[in-house]
Amino acid sequence: MATTVPNPAQRLAALLASMKDDDGRVTIPGYYDTVKLTDAERRIMAEVPDDVNEIKQRVALPGRRPSAAIFRRRLQYPSLNIRGMESAAIGDKAANIIPSQAGAELDLRTTPGANPAYLAGLIEKHMRDKGYFLTNGAPTDEERARYDKIASLVVARGNSAAFTQLDSPLGTWAQTSLAKTFSEAGEPAKTLRIRMMGGSVPNRQVGRSARSAFRNCAAGQSRQQSAQFR
Repeated sequence: MATTVPNPAQRLAALLASMKDDDGRVTIPGYYDTVKLTDAERRIMAEVPDDVNEIKQRVALPGRRPSAAIFRRRLQYPSLNIRGMESAAIGDKAANIIPSQAGAELDLRTTPGANPAYLAGLIEKHMRDKGYFLTNGAPTDEERARYDKIASLVVARGNSAAFTQLDSPLGTWAQTSLAKTFSEAGEPAKTLRIRMMGGSVPNRQVGRSARSAFRNCAAGQSRQQSAQFR
């Protein structure tokens, strides 16, 4: 039967592989479209002294990727990471079977302008464009007989985050305060500005407090979510 019956694990692997290229870029149309970097922001990113060689050594990256500029720039865009996959069993529990289903969990780091609903909608459209019929649970016998490719997409929780422009009143106040606090011989310290970090930090509460104190501050929001395929 293995030469006739489709293997869910193989199909899931192919579907996930279609979402990113070999260099790690998300290939789903529109995924990066909401990120618009200004010339000023690009200059600020270029000033960050990332030790790319140390990063490469720490995570065992091959020498050709990424450069310091590419590393910093990629942190500004939403990510799509496979954090787990599951189908049948391997090792001592392996059996000569065709798995009945396959599943994977994704985590998506969103950015200002690319909220969870936007990214999840793009993933859903990508799945449909690949020929998948999406269900809200286990497919019925009628659906199995009618559709060749069947999957479900479950969007999990999302956490709010805050984004504050570096040249906003709050951003200017923070930079000035840091420079004054760490001044030497009466000279303000040079501050290092980072537009965005590549990870989730508990800044929702900080953002709320900051906006209440600086009501003229221009701030955006981002969320993090996970998506699950079954």
